[in-house]
Amino acid sequence: MERSGTWFKFSAAFFCYLMIVSASLLFRAASVNSEYLIGVGSYDITGPAADVNMMGYAMSGQNAAGIHFRLRSRAFIIAEAATTSSEAKRIAYVNLDACMGSQAVTLSVLSRLKQRYGDLYNEQNVAISGIHTHSGPGGYLQYVIYIITALGFVRQSFDALVDGIETSIVQAHENLKPGAIYLNKDVLLHANINRSPNAYLNNPLAERNRYQYDVDKDMLLLKFVDGTGAAVGALNWFAVHGTSMNNSNLLISGDNKGAASRFMEDWFAKGQIKSSLIREGRAAEFTTMAGRRLREAITATLVEQGYSTNIEVVISGLTNTYSQYVTTFEEYQVQRYEGASTLYGPHTLSAYIQEMKRLAIALAGGSSVDPGPTPPYLVDQLVGFLPGVVVDSTPAGINFGDVKQDVPQNASYTAGDVVEAVFWSACPRNDLFTNATFSSVEQQSTNGNWIPVFDDEDWELRFLWSRPSSLSPQSFATIRWEIPTMAAPGIYRLRHFGAAKPLIGSSLNYFSGTSLTFTVS
Repeated sequence: MERSGTWFKFSAAFFCYLMIVSASLLFRAASVNSEYLIGVGSYDITGPAADVNMMGYAMSGQNAAGIHFRLRSRAFIIAEAATTSSEAKRIAYVNLDACMGSQAVTLSVLSRLKQRYGDLYNEQNVAISGIHTHSGPGGYLQYVIYIITALGFVRQSFDALVDGIETSIVQAHENLKPGAIYLNKDVLLHANINRSPNAYLNNPLAERNRYQYDVDKDMLLLKFVDGTGAAVGALNWFAVHGTSMNNSNLLISGDNKGAASRFMEDWFAKGQIKSSLIREGRAAEFTTMAGRRLREAITATLVEQGYSTNIEVVISGLTNTYSQYVTTFEEYQVQRYEGASTLYGPHTLSAYIQEMKRLAIALAGGSSVDPGPTPPYLVDQLVGFLPGVVVDSTPAGINFGDVKQDVPQNASYTAGDVVEAVFWSACPRNDLFTNATFSSVEQQSTNGNWIPVFDDEDWELRFLWSRPSSLSPQSFATIRWEIPTMAAPGIYRLRHFGAAKPLIGSSLNYFSGTSLTFTVS
């Protein structure tokens, strides 16, 4: 953000993004003073929905087998309004429905942006932050420890992320318009817990007594509006682990943070607003007390440098790369999961505080800092051992898309019921159907036309993929719709779309299937 013409300088050396916002933005008059240029963009980043190990739990058997709802890259660009769009200083912030940022992904995106825009977007002003879902395809990081269970590097996962992030940033760049930013903050109870309370209790009693809770309960919201005051996007920080789904889930999903974004987008003008609910953190996952100490140190440094005490420091995390956990020195001694996963030892937090204070001083003084060494790009050296799709097939006399198990004839349902059909299908790795769908619910209009009303993007509709055995070339797609209360009465049908790979030749066979009709009353 901006303070008196001085912009925060993002340093690639630390892979952290620090957003400092004046609390004077809390309440504005109804008329909008367009202080910024604001652009938003959103694009599908859903990777392979079959066979690829999920990133997060590192469970060897947790391989994707369908879609709960699609993953997205949501880009926000904030630029100065006082200059032309091509010259304005700016920040590009990307909220990613992925487990974490990836150094290789970040470097690839920056390379592509340089080809498009020169030095306009670079390592100093682009932050790509993961929501920490553990239900997205893995294999996209460049360090071996994080891709072992994915059987190495997975090009499809990687490309889906890079392509989607680039496209969302391009969209945001192309729709930059005058606007303003609102900030608000409140307490949200009964929504998060501390999973390592014993480690937390090892912090000094006097420090713990300063806080009512052993986790952060503050929720902070940035709302972006255009020149007319209409909402165009929102960013929200709340400290909760992004994993409501456990390690038995096989459906690609944005989990609780992705769901919050989807619901908010549906709520605000049916997708006209791009929103994100993202975990508070940094390049690593900080414990509650570690995060508190870091924010306090940054705030105190900025105040010493002349900033008002009425500021908000938000350290936005899992950004641009990943380095596991950071605990306090005291929590490290307990060696719970977080302490044991603090890779750089018990003084890691002290190192972060030291360097963030140095950055804060540079920010306040408007001076530059040495960015440090450029991180390596190792993608060209990576290998993957996930077998490719050899062939898809169906039994004799059966076509791809044929119904294997249909909706009961003349069936009638009401809100809350579940309706499903099973289709003969093919491996979803053949085509990711980016910005398209494997599943659809269609409603018949009064003139007899069929109108799609739900698809892979929707919480209520699920695409489940399976094989009769692990090496079988045959597969099935179950399309399952949990009928929501919003569903209008009428005649409906389920549909499935896919692409089959032949044994010889490279041309895919695209197909579709349709269930019997049924009534929702």
